[in-house]
Amino acid sequence: MLRAGTPVEMVSKLLGHACITTTADTYGHLTAEDAREVLAAAGFLTGREVQL
Repeated sequence: MLRAGTPVEMVSKLLGHACITTTADTYGHLTAEDAREVLAAAGFLTGREVQL
């Protein structure tokens, strides 16, 4: 759900967690590909980035 864009607060409530931190720490791991997709969607990646 988090990767699909569902707010962490909603996921936390749906899972019955008492604290959002529990949800974020357990399920909120961001991969490099996840970060790349978010940055591209936000317009931060223009294709002129340094390639490693």
